[in-house]
Amino acid sequence: MKTKHEILLRKSLHLSLIVPFGIFLYLSLQTFAYAQEYARWFLIAFVSSYLIYEYLRLDTKIWVPFAKLVKPKESETSVDGFNLVLASIVASSLFSPPIAVVAILIAIIGDTFSTIGGIYGTMKVFPKTDNKTTWEGVFLTLLANFFIAGSVLGFGVIPLILALVGVIIEIFSTKLDDNLAIPLGVGLIGEIILLIAT
Repeated sequence: MKTKHEILLRKSLHLSLIVPFGIFLYLSLQTFAYAQEYARWFLIAFVSSYLIYEYLRLDTKIWVPFAKLVKPKESETSVDGFNLVLASIVASSLFSPPIAVVAILIAIIGDTFSTIGGIYGTMKVFPKTDNKTTWEGVFLTLLANFFIAGSVLGFGVIPLILALVGVIIEIFSTKLDDNLAIPLGVGLIGEIILLIAT
């Protein structure tokens, strides 16, 4: 059983994914010569590094940093964070830049707030199940998601809908990895809403 401290450390690593995706999205939106190439090669280098890290951790069993922070179910398989990386790449390729940014940030930051609510919250959403989601986590996640979406898209109904979509996926994804479901689900709903709105 992981301690609260270890879980929070793991979530800080989860949050650190904002940095590489921030660099990638920044480069991909630039107009100077070769900006798109730089963005693509940066992403290739990042994903390659991640794969090499996972290979060293899983197949060679040599010491690598942060290996003790992985969930028990990930000790013999790749970490859930790799699903988030792959889903974020798909989101940034398929969706418009503002929607991709919102979807990726909700997946990274909203999930962290959900975990904090799960650790410190006391009112479980599904009391008689193994689902650890708490109402405190739902509220924190909703606020974080709305702030994220509103900061990018402007505060209004659309950010509220995307915030709710992120929370609903977080609550009900028990078997499907939310690191896959949230960026793709929020991005898809965001694109549909924008299509209807225009």
